[in-house]
Amino acid sequence: MFRRLSLSLAKRTTPASRRSFGSKSGGAEGGAAAPPPSLQRRTLESLLAQNPSAVSGKSVLVRVDYNVPLSKKATPIAVSDETYVLLSTVVTHLTSDFRVSFSRIRESIPTLLALSKAGAKTVLASHLGRPAGTGFDPKLSLAPVAERLKQLLSKSGGGAGAVHTVNDCVGPAVTQAVTQQMKSGDFLLLENVRFHADEEKNAPDFARRLAVDTQAAVFVNDAFGAAHRAHASTSGVRQFISGPAVAGTLMAKELAFLQKVRDSPARPFVAVMGGAKVSDKITVIEALIQRSGLSTLVIGGGMAFPFLKAMGVGVGSSKCDDKQYVMRCEYWYFGI
Repeated sequence: MFRRLSLSLAKRTTPASRRSFGSKSGGAEGGAAAPPPSLQRRTLESLLAQNPSAVSGKSVLVRVDYNVPLSKKATPIAVSDETYVLLSTVVTHLTSDFRVSFSRIRESIPTLLALSKAGAKTVLASHLGRPAGTGFDPKLSLAPVAERLKQLLSKSGGGAGAVHTVNDCVGPAVTQAVTQQMKSGDFLLLENVRFHADEEKNAPDFARRLAVDTQAAVFVNDAFGAAHRAHASTSGVRQFISGPAVAGTLMAKELAFLQKVRDSPARPFVAVMGGAKVSDKITVIEALIQRSGLSTLVIGGGMAFPFLKAMGVGVGSSKCDDKQYVMRCEYWYFGI
């Protein structure tokens, strides 16, 4: 059951100069509504603007986030990523209802079209679900994602190239697909990187194989939802690619939005956060409260339990982050 906890923080905020319990810094990092020079120099858009032929004929490894819902009722398994949610009451300053698409595949299309138009051989790496890391699992294969990607690219009107697939993310088959099957403008969707346990371990040898076997000359990170993880395909691979490493279109857009929210949010400022754990979001909460003057925080999912526990509410056998995060929740809720 979805549990929601709404905290009014108007009287509990602390000045930016006051450090939070257990936090080394009250700051946060992000992009800008108009990306600052440091970000502008590291985006795909700026790379192609400075040198339109920067990726022409080259293999470009793009980390995307295609960890999308799959419809298990369909035969064969199909992507159910076209979910639309009606928002009207969550954000207080909205004047009318609107529908928001949460399609991660659809959001990656601008980056892919830009690379295809520039003549790149675009190799896409992603994870899907939480496989055991012991090899191929048909239930978590990216094959359904490839079919949905083909549909979206064909409807884009951007003249994108063909979408190829391969049964692994490293190995001779990957190199053969890049060198013998792909043409400039084409795409190659690698198989689920988490079929290899070394992905989440950020093992250098696995990261090197990702770079070498795909013959990547440029790295583009467009996986905003996975960028906080130091995994082989998001972090480690960079050191084995000699060319530029840039943010994709989606990544740049998300960073710009976060910068605007952090520095000049609309008022009243309400944040809605959810997920299984508060441990990887507590610093974001603290930064929002200290730097953005957050007035109300709505928390859903498993990450609500540490706050409920801090308030003295029993959580039974529900998953709850360890004691240090309960103490930090107490700090923010009670101001102690």
